[in-house]
Amino acid sequence: MTAEQIEWASHHGFNCIRAPAQEFVNAGTAESARRALFERAMKSLAAGESPLIYSASGPDDPSIGATKDRMAKRGQKSLDTGKLLGEQLGRLTRELLAATSLSRVVIAGGDTSSFATQELGLYGLEMMAPTAPGSPLCRAYSGEARFDRLEIALKGGQMGQIDYFGRLRGSL
Repeated sequence: MTAEQIEWASHHGFNCIRAPAQEFVNAGTAESARRALFERAMKSLAAGESPLIYSASGPDDPSIGATKDRMAKRGQKSLDTGKLLGEQLGRLTRELLAATSLSRVVIAGGDTSSFATQELGLYGLEMMAPTAPGSPLCRAYSGEARFDRLEIALKGGQMGQIDYFGRLRGSL
């Protein structure tokens, strides 16, 4: 479903930007890759676009196997992939929120989203509105003022309708 949602978004005003998963799971390249992705997202926001950053366009995306192969060659377990990606995407989200006035964010990917939210220092979520079964729009609570009351939706891979990202952007 996420692959279809990304495809839909690419035709409905989103700037779909692929995150370099293979670089994110490598400690030597993760920070520079995140910085480059931050710059691309900031340019997209400055142009009035809605950036949609993704590391894979669904379970059949070849980047998944390539990323796991890279990790295996370095002696890392493939189970660490979601954690490493989630941490980097969470840091990216944190940096983007700190640099902008964004008040709503969607984080897709079940395990990935849980690691990403940890980077925001959230301690609670309160459901605000239903959007799709198992993926409501929530209000986040954090000890950090910038992230307190952030609107956030966490979406597993098979959750939501094809226009899910458009609905959360508020454009439908």
